[in-house]
Amino acid sequence: ANASGQWSVNFTAEQVPTANGGAATVPVTARATDAAGNPGELASRGVVIEPPYTAPTIAVVAGDDLVSAAERAGNIVLSGTVQAGAPGVAVTWGSFTATVQPTGATWQVTVPAAQVPADGQVPVTAAIAVAGGPSVSRPVTIDTTPPGLPVIDAVAGDNRVSPTEGTSPIAITGSAEANARVEVSWQGASQAVNADAAGRWTASLAAPQVAAGGAATVVSVVAIDGVGNRGTAATASVFVEAPFAAPTVNPLRAAAQAQAA
Repeated sequence: ANASGQWSVNFTAEQVPTANGGAATVPVTARATDAAGNPGELASRGVVIEPPYTAPTIAVVAGDDLVSAAERAGNIVLSGTVQAGAPGVAVTWGSFTATVQPTGATWQVTVPAAQVPADGQVPVTAAIAVAGGPSVSRPVTIDTTPPGLPVIDAVAGDNRVSPTEGTSPIAITGSAEANARVEVSWQGASQAVNADAAGRWTASLAAPQVAAGGAATVVSVVAIDGVGNRGTAATASVFVEAPFAAPTVNPLRAAAQAQAA
């Protein structure tokens, strides 16, 4: 001890007691001996020794590590596993932070929609809730922006389907967000196709049946991006002409022609 009675001693990492199977309290004892060699009373203080925890794990977020607008609106559950006996898991995602008490060897926390980070790639971090505890992170992409309005090319070249054109399926084409899923509907019939890397897509649908005189019909197209965000539907008005009626033969004229022959 110094002139003020203060003393200190350093233990190497190898000398520090270990704790296996959970935190353990290990007493530190000290006894003072004066210059004449007279020993004093033994003092003791319990010190909690934390075991060398391994880093927790983080499960896949929202099923694919991609958060859409619909998923965000329903709140996001973060979860994972942790070593049994761990004092807690400190979770960070953007500005969201929480310390979670594990249940056995698992942990879980719900992030309210308002605290889900803004669009972009934001990692989730989970650490053992002790000073300097081991940690792990998982990259998660938040994309809540829906695709833009698709473009529908003129159907049948002029948005008018003739009786001849209507005898075969009609190709409906256009453009949308690259690689988006595109849902095309035409008066009750529908088809889902995929846009290519340039955003081009093609569907094939039969022309609707219309009454004599023809009718204006509506083609509707909506794009869904790879995260699941659904855009606004684009529409086009297409006039479908009625099929030609079969010709008829006047029976009286036919009989007269037969007698003349």
